[in-house]
Amino acid sequence: MLFEMRIEDIHVTKCRSFDFPYHLHNNVEILICTSGSFNIICNDQDRILNRGDIMIAFPGDVHAYHKTDYGEGIMIIFNPNISELISDLFMNSEYENFVTKKSVIPLAEDLLHNSTNSSSFTVLYGYLHVITGMILRKSQTEKKKRCINTYNSIIEYIAFNFTDKISLKSISQHTGISQSHISRIFSTKIKGGFKNYINLLRIEKAKILLKTTDKAINEIMFESGFSDQCTFNRVFKQKMNCTPKEYRKQEKSDVMENIFMHNHNV
Repeated sequence: MLFEMRIEDIHVTKCRSFDFPYHLHNNVEILICTSGSFNIICNDQDRILNRGDIMIAFPGDVHAYHKTDYGEGIMIIFNPNISELISDLFMNSEYENFVTKKSVIPLAEDLLHNSTNSSSFTVLYGYLHVITGMILRKSQTEKKKRCINTYNSIIEYIAFNFTDKISLKSISQHTGISQSHISRIFSTKIKGGFKNYINLLRIEKAKILLKTTDKAINEIMFESGFSDQCTFNRVFKQKMNCTPKEYRKQEKSDVMENIFMHNHNV
């Protein structure tokens, strides 16, 4: 799980079905399925999304993605405080995490196109209001107080501390939840258990650093929470089917290929 903090006010991207561990953040995350299917868990609801189905994760909602055979969609992540109107909607009503609204797809595709082509913030801002308004109107339910449960508090603590030395004991000491209860949560809710979950978070952190920085692999290893090179390489290869060095090389190769294709299609 990652407690993600993004600096962009609006982030729009086309995506394919993927695996991503349980995480939460302070932003709103919307996934609109445009074809195929996505498997998403949000607040303990395990759903399969097909064309026109939408998942909306609000700030503090714990969610995860499990890869399907095929799925394409549009992901929109934005700061809820980007607009007084949007933030008021969130404050004054409660909403479901899953809805169906096929008519949103063309608008989401227009938003993606404008975002990709660096349209003005005003244009993106306008599309965001229309899309969010349509989704929230469809997903509104009876007003109730949104609360953070035991599960969320554990996930949130881990999000801030997974790169440090962390154990069931340290989580118990900081959250006041018994080790046995924490262990039970991991055995029933999260595939692979506690140790596997921590490794997933650390590998996701390492992948981001490998793709976005020129830091030495040894430095990335420590920043991601691993204490020795052998363990880092073994776990990385187990999860990604390649070494950190091979992963970085492949990512740079993909970037150069995309630039080449773009230049020859202009």
